[in-house]
Amino acid sequence: MSNTEINVVLGGNGNIGSYVVRELLSKGKNVRVVSRSGRSVFDNTSVEVVKADAFDLESLKIAFQGATAIYHCLGLPYQDFPKLDHIMRNVILAATEVGNQIKIIYADNLYAYGERNVADGGLTEKMEHLAEGKKGKIRSNIEKQLQDAHKDGKLKITIGKGSDFFGPGATNSMLGMYVFDVLTNGKDVKLLGNLDKRHSFIYLPDFAKGLVTLGENENAFGEVWHLPHVSSLPTRKFVELILKEAKAETKKITTMPKLMLLIGTLFNKTAREFKEVAYQWEKDFVVDDSKFSKIFNVTATPITEAIAESVEYYMNS
Repeated sequence: MSNTEINVVLGGNGNIGSYVVRELLSKGKNVRVVSRSGRSVFDNTSVEVVKADAFDLESLKIAFQGATAIYHCLGLPYQDFPKLDHIMRNVILAATEVGNQIKIIYADNLYAYGERNVADGGLTEKMEHLAEGKKGKIRSNIEKQLQDAHKDGKLKITIGKGSDFFGPGATNSMLGMYVFDVLTNGKDVKLLGNLDKRHSFIYLPDFAKGLVTLGENENAFGEVWHLPHVSSLPTRKFVELILKEAKAETKKITTMPKLMLLIGTLFNKTAREFKEVAYQWEKDFVVDDSKFSKIFNVTATPITEAIAESVEYYMNS
């Protein structure tokens, strides 16, 4: 990219977005972080910061002026998921009005596939969306909005999907909250689901590198991609590797009873929302990322290296 091109990162202060900013900066790109507060976690001499509200179309138009690529990494808490649809409509409208065929690189998850696809084995990009819950249907609708905009020729769209992420600073994740955060506080590890089922995880730096790889390659647009995930292991084995690296093998790894989750749904909004996607932790949940790896010759960080870097961060923060 030339020095006149601008890469906008929507949600650039979040877990995924902040790593996308780092990846872009490492490549010498011009980066503009869009945030509701008008502040950035980065040195303002390194990035341009624009204040904008994703629910306000006019402010997004201003934030997108001059953009060549928009990395949409903005997420919301489970209970606010329906609002993601509104945000995407605004992003598409604003990008369409301010430029010709602006690139949108969207950071997505796997909810749209639904539980029935999981029963068939590894998840691939060719799978039909079979989600029956509202969060999965919302994600499916968002993807359709993007694909329709691409087909209309208004924008260039590519979608990078990832499963549960982990890594330094990955606080908004299952592993971050329930495994890495307990490394130094004396508590045992308590998780949901069947710990002996295989589960795919994605390392945050790999998530970001994958999205930027998509943004840099013209043949990525118009396509959905599963970004590189670390080796899929049973959740118990994955957690054991983390505890071993942290020299915390004495911690117990336990499973929260299903009854406790059911009771929690009566009193806790987050627990009620999680129930819809709990199947991902009760069955083998394996992501096939071979399409991305084959086309771009990019693979995930080795699992031992990713775990070591993550443990070092949490043990020293």
